[in-house]
Amino acid sequence: MLWGVLAAILFLNYQTWLHDYEPQAAPTAQTSAGTPAGTGTAAGTPANTLADSVPQAPSAAPEKKRKER
Repeated sequence: MLWGVLAAILFLNYQTWLHDYEPQAAPTAQTSAGTPAGTGTAAGTPANTLADSVPQAPSAAPEKKRKER
């Protein structure tokens, strides 16, 4: 009986996780008069990718301070 309860809890947890984190539907391609078709992101790629949301480290290391005498 304990294994059945554990299996039910895991199953419900998995279903809830799928409901919360299911992939979003891709938006339909719309073009406006001000934006020519084919500009922006490539067709079929999402506008927000993981690379866009990952913070970047500073390119140059900060200079070390000299000790004053």
